[in-house]
Amino acid sequence: MSTKTRKNTLFLIDVQNSFHVPNGSLAVPNSDVDAQRLIEFIKTNKKSIDRIVMTLDTHQKLDIAHPSFWINVKDGKSHPNPFTIIKTSDIGTIWKPRDDLNINDYAIDNDLFVDCIDDIKDSKTGKLNVINYCKEYTRLLEEQGKFMLCVWPEHCLIGSDGHNIVPDVLNALHDWEEQTGSYVKYVFKGMNILTESYSVFQAEVPVNKETSFNYDLLHYLLDSDMLWITGQASSHCVNYSVRDLVEKWPEKDRSKIHLISDCTSPVPSFEDAATKFVDDMKMSGIIITTSDTTY
Repeated sequence: MSTKTRKNTLFLIDVQNSFHVPNGSLAVPNSDVDAQRLIEFIKTNKKSIDRIVMTLDTHQKLDIAHPSFWINVKDGKSHPNPFTIIKTSDIGTIWKPRDDLNINDYAIDNDLFVDCIDDIKDSKTGKLNVINYCKEYTRLLEEQGKFMLCVWPEHCLIGSDGHNIVPDVLNALHDWEEQTGSYVKYVFKGMNILTESYSVFQAEVPVNKETSFNYDLLHYLLDSDMLWITGQASSHCVNYSVRDLVEKWPEKDRSKIHLISDCTSPVPSFEDAATKFVDDMKMSGIIITTSDTTY
């Protein structure tokens, strides 16, 4: 195949300071080693990499999965500790969204909420009943069998150092751009404060068009002769992004997808989810590879 038309794509998921050792607020163990392996992979295979796509987890301070979004029902001021799981039955009894949330810019117009729209939105003012919305949100998570709502440490806050790409990885990306004349395509996810976005393709519970499936990104990646994928974390954002991608990828062409398994690690206590992810992907027909492979 002519190098002019070849499209080998490196798809990097959330290689950001917040997820990396030593100073990340949600640092994944071994992520520092993962990053160094990734850098070597880019350096070794720079002539074979035609396109790079980098996703950036991107959050506001007040986010449904951050502590300051929630307050204790009894004392009206304390926030849940990081890694607290909030179930539907906890909302209004143990935890509730803070009373002063200004969420007028966040529309709820997904069909998932049609049957309960009168409960979560005032028909006259259009104002969202945030407690009822959160109950419905967590109910949908539980109904779909996904991760329950987990309150994470604040991470990847817009404008913060945690949102930035790991410096050595960024240098490797800049070197690739300098040497190839190509540029990295950046994709932002997680900006809607009313839903979680483990997958870059869609929110855990889509609430509007912007959080529904990103077909533009899918079609861009589908137009790849080979697609390498890695990033953080194998239990969450890599897990769900790759699952969404593989589900819509033609089965006969799934061997074009190569998961670089030694440049991604799980969030502590979610190791089983990461193991199941890799096992499921082996069964799906994609290739599980390592960073020391030369292409």
